[in-house]
Amino acid sequence: MRGRAQPLSTPAILTATALLAACADGDAGSSATDTEGTTSSAATTSTSTSTSTSTSAGTQGPTEASSSGDSTSSSSGATTGDATTGGETSGATTGGADRCDPDASPIDVDPCGPASCWSTLTFSAICGPTALTEDFGSGAYNVHHFTLALRAGVPSRITFTRTGGDFAPALIIRDTMGNTLFDGETGACSDALEVDVLATGVDGDAAIVELSATADLGLDLYLTGWHVVDGGFAPAMPTDAAYAFEIDNQCEPATGASDPPNFDEGDVEGGFHVLPDADPPGLYTHKDPDCSRGTRRMIQVLTTVAARWHAIRPEFAPLAFLDLNEAWCSNVDHATHDDGTHADLKAGCATNVDCANWIPALDLARLFIDTGEVCGILFNDAKVQGAVNPYFEAAHDYEPWKQVFMRTVDGHVAHFHVRVKKPDGTCN
Repeated sequence: MRGRAQPLSTPAILTATALLAACADGDAGSSATDTEGTTSSAATTSTSTSTSTSTSAGTQGPTEASSSGDSTSSSSGATTGDATTGGETSGATTGGADRCDPDASPIDVDPCGPASCWSTLTFSAICGPTALTEDFGSGAYNVHHFTLALRAGVPSRITFTRTGGDFAPALIIRDTMGNTLFDGETGACSDALEVDVLATGVDGDAAIVELSATADLGLDLYLTGWHVVDGGFAPAMPTDAAYAFEIDNQCEPATGASDPPNFDEGDVEGGFHVLPDADPPGLYTHKDPDCSRGTRRMIQVLTTVAARWHAIRPEFAPLAFLDLNEAWCSNVDHATHDDGTHADLKAGCATNVDCANWIPALDLARLFIDTGEVCGILFNDAKVQGAVNPYFEAAHDYEPWKQVFMRTVDGHVAHFHVRVKKPDGTCN
């Protein structure tokens, strides 16, 4: 971005650090700028770059999904542990990054003012890498716009890599107040926020930055080509332009599951424990107690995931727990909800296959996998399945429910059906 507008003042940049991520509410469909038709699930392929790691360490390889054409789905015994809402930071360093310069300030850039932006996907502060592939095949957009919730004290590395077409990748970052934090070449630098540049993409195939902040921060990420930036966001992107994108929040996932603080060990009926009211309030809702009973492991998993979910995806909280067991208050005649290990739940767009923003569904499934106590999930979204199943395989070596962790069964298009391990610790 050579010879551009006036730099922002340092005080203007510092105001960004007090903001929490403001993700889109994610109703079924997509954001106003996303007018592309949906991509058929059958046409969507997914590949995993995950590598198997120790489950006791709670680490996994990157979760990756692929797609094409600016699509509305993105063209991706007793239990142990506690119900903490986040993992520990990994201690990763910038590893060769150019440390930010406090005497330099990014200039003001507003890509979606003059550009045609595709805005659909929202990324959370979930620990570990989340990766996808995408392209500009529709020809309708010259900028792809994502949002990210940056967590205080957790470094996040953002990588935008050209994989097809002739363009130099350019990455621009703004906060939710419209302040430019990284203009593609220069990043904000202060005690509150640091943007370290590993690559600008000007003379290579990748733009890479690492961010760290002292307060939670909502970010807008803009992916395009340098010829588009230098042309005032008027030029088109080549329709054969393709890329890989990864956000790596450098912390360890919280693992295990535990009793909620208000668990009543003596409230047992028919061998099943009751799911108590959310403590603290706002984590989840549930049906009548007659339809809210399950094994102790089930209660632990549901309440633990609800707490972690609220921490990373408050826009989709509370989780709505439907039937655990079958009783007079059940909505349907369940064939499986009879042994205390099954539960149905909803989380708005995160559990609806019609939602273009599929990243929240991936996040929710990952939280269930991270407990190490879940056998499988029924949810009929091929794109989400393509990212979830490699994540499970990299994290655990036990056999999932009917051999595939997330799979399709008729009727599971607007809710998750979750199965936890049986009392003997097995799934099948």
